[in-house]
Amino acid sequence: MNIFQIILLTIAIPLLSFILSSVITPHVAVFMEKRGIVGIDVHKPQKPKIPEACGLAIMITIIPCS
Repeated sequence: MNIFQIILLTIAIPLLSFILSSVITPHVAVFMEKRGIVGIDVHKPQKPKIPEACGLAIMITIIPCS
C-alpha cells in the first residue's frame, strides 16, 4: 500500500462515517419518538420533547468504521 492509498483511506473512512451518521440520526430520532423514548428539555421555556438515545446512530456508524 503506497502513501497515496493510506492518505485516501485516512480521509475516506471518517468522511464515510460522518455521512452515514448524518443520514441515520434523523431516522433513529423518529424511531425513538414513535416508541415514546423522549425527554423534556427543561432548559427551554417551551419545554419541548426531544428524542433520547440518538447517540446510537453515531455508535452504529463510528465503531465499524474505526
